[in-house]
Amino acid sequence: MLTLAFLFALLTSPGPQGVPSLADQTGTIVGVLKDGGGKPLAGVRVGAIAVPESLADVGSAAAMASLAATDESGRYRLENIPPGRYYIAAGRVDFPTYYPGTQALARGTIIAIAPKAVVEGIDFAMVDSSARVADAVPSGNLALSFALPLQVKVEGGGKLPVFSPNGFLLIRLTNTSNGVRTEIPINTSMIPVPNATAEFQISVENLPPGYAVKSIMTGTTEIRNAMLRVSALTFVPSIGPGAPMTASAVLVVTLTPPAARTAQAATGVRVAGRSGDTGRRSIYLSGKPGMFYSDGTFEFRGVPPGRHIVATLDNRESRRPRGAAVIVANSDVEGVELNEVFLLPQDIQSADFRPAGSTSHLAALRVNMVDEQSGEPVGPGAVYFLNPNGTSFDLPSNGQFEFPRILPGKYSFEIQVFRHATISRTIIVGDEDIELRIPTSAVN
Repeated sequence: MLTLAFLFALLTSPGPQGVPSLADQTGTIVGVLKDGGGKPLAGVRVGAIAVPESLADVGSAAAMASLAATDESGRYRLENIPPGRYYIAAGRVDFPTYYPGTQALARGTIIAIAPKAVVEGIDFAMVDSSARVADAVPSGNLALSFALPLQVKVEGGGKLPVFSPNGFLLIRLTNTSNGVRTEIPINTSMIPVPNATAEFQISVENLPPGYAVKSIMTGTTEIRNAMLRVSALTFVPSIGPGAPMTASAVLVVTLTPPAARTAQAATGVRVAGRSGDTGRRSIYLSGKPGMFYSDGTFEFRGVPPGRHIVATLDNRESRRPRGAAVIVANSDVEGVELNEVFLLPQDIQSADFRPAGSTSHLAALRVNMVDEQSGEPVGPGAVYFLNPNGTSFDLPSNGQFEFPRILPGKYSFEIQVFRHATISRTIIVGDEDIELRIPTSAVN
């Protein structure tokens, strides 16, 4: 299937992903979208997002190849999709659900589209927090009517967690009149509300172990029973065309951290560091989730000795993954710095899959494609890595590509070269640089 897509890429004009296609060679994806209870979702946007192909765009999935809305039975039909590889996303642009039902792009299933193919049965359930906030948007107007400033803080000035072993932290507002739930990231600065008479039950979801909600306040008034009555608030006009009416009082949610940091396991140590940015990310160490804070720092507790991989798997806002290899002995490891990485290993979520080592150096991977008979470089072509972030990119005419920093682990990839046999390889990366000279035979 990939070979066919690549062959068309050489013969036709460019489409999304850099994979060219003829107008009559496009494909179709059909499926049904439901909510968590199995009820069909109507009027929800669903799109086919091209898997990034170039090294410069690995962390981005912004190329929308097709867009549709579900009908009353939750059915959608994405048409005119050029041959290639796609994620299927539903719901909010900033917080979508990816097929087969995850908000982590790294865990989404890639759908391959061959020329004229119709792929059916791409059915999945949308996560609640991907629901469009239609109840907060006036009909025919994309501007919000009302907005409520939000501040979430930790008692004592502690760092605000945005990801924990329980998942991304969310503020959930349940409209008491219709049961519609709106979920927003905990570090959001503004909450949309539908009108001046709405009433919401407020909760904080996915709190880390030991954390609790101490209080919810609007100005100096405490909200009892976590019940927010918008009618009790005063709203003032905001500056700017189409700006919403904004509440004059800030909704302040205060969290209490664990009384004492006793969460560390009886065995193991603490590993902590910084991601290099302040984006909302998840964080994993050898497949186990940790704590990620709004200031871009992270930590893990109870880490056993050995060499481990720290990586951000859920990279929102089109950010590239970040990662590092760390050596753990019998004392805490501080100051781990994560760097951008273009590839994540296939076994990134395997627990403690790396043995103890003596260095945290990231190896380089260099590949040279050559003709089996002449030994000369061959290209152009395409390279597909079967890794969590679905990396693919063009192979240049000199048949060479390189990753200067690659995390330890297992990598499988396929290389397609025009008029040559497709080559598949699986490699295990450790501390040492890897240089591969891969021959491929010519085909008619």
